[in-house]
Order: sequence, then structure tokens, then C-alpha cells
Amino acid sequence: GNLETAKALLNFRASIDQVDRDGTTALFMASQTGQLAIAELLVQSRADVNEAQNNGVTPLSLASGNGHLEVTRFLVEKNANVNQADNDNVTPTYMASQDGHVEVVRFLVGNNADLNKADNENITPLNASADNGHIKVVELLLEPRV
Repeated sequence: GNLETAKALLNFRASIDQVDRDGTTALFMASQTGQLAIAELLVQSRADVNEAQNNGVTPLSLASGNGHLEVTRFLVEKNANVNQADNDNVTPTYMASQDGHVEVVRFLVGNNADLNKADNENITPLNASADNGHIKVVELLLEPRV
């Protein structure tokens, strides 16, 4: 996660869309590790915020599931789809809920995330947060919506 290295690679015309065998790009790695400055640089260089790995996971899911609120916020501002599910029908909200990232969940809820979308095993974000003992997320998901 070195910003200067990323800038140098882009200056040498490195492909921002280069993928590994799993379909992982540099934006995935920056999102997963919370590297906001690198994510900004990659998106400015036209990295696709809705590009999915082979398993359907998006940069937003990785940022959300790892509790990186600033990267999550940035990706949503750049039109990342808050309801884009992976191959198991897991959404960014589900990822954040199951891992107890209450502020990320709050942000996604405020950006029209579907709170009731269940995964392929019929588990919702509420179920996932409750199963993992994340009471603050459960309380947030149960709050009345206007």
C-alpha cells in the first residue's frame, strides 16, 4: 500500500485493470486494506468501482466487510452499487453487518442499502449480525425507517 509506488506504476502506464487468477485488481487490494489515497488514485485513473472478482465480490464489499468507512464512503460517492451482491448473494451491507462494523452499516443504510436481502442460505444482514453477537448492528438494523 505505497502511494508513491502506485503513482510511479501508473506513470509507467501499468494497467489499472490487471487481474490475478481470482480477478483481483489493485482497487480490490486498496479497498480491502483501507488505502483511501491509493483507491482515489486508481479511480481517478479510471478503475471501475463496480468491477467484480471471479466470486462476484466488489471493492465496496471488501471495504465494507473490513470496516473501512472512508473507503466505503469514497466508493459510494463514485457510484459503487450498494446492493451489488456476490455469487453467494452477499451484499456490502451483509459483509459489514456480519463483522460488526456499525458505522459502515449506518452509512450504507443512509445510502439506500437493501437491509432485507438474504444470501443464498436465506441469511439476512440482521441474522448475520445477531449470529455473531453484534448487538449495536442489530439495534441499528431494527430502527424504524422513514
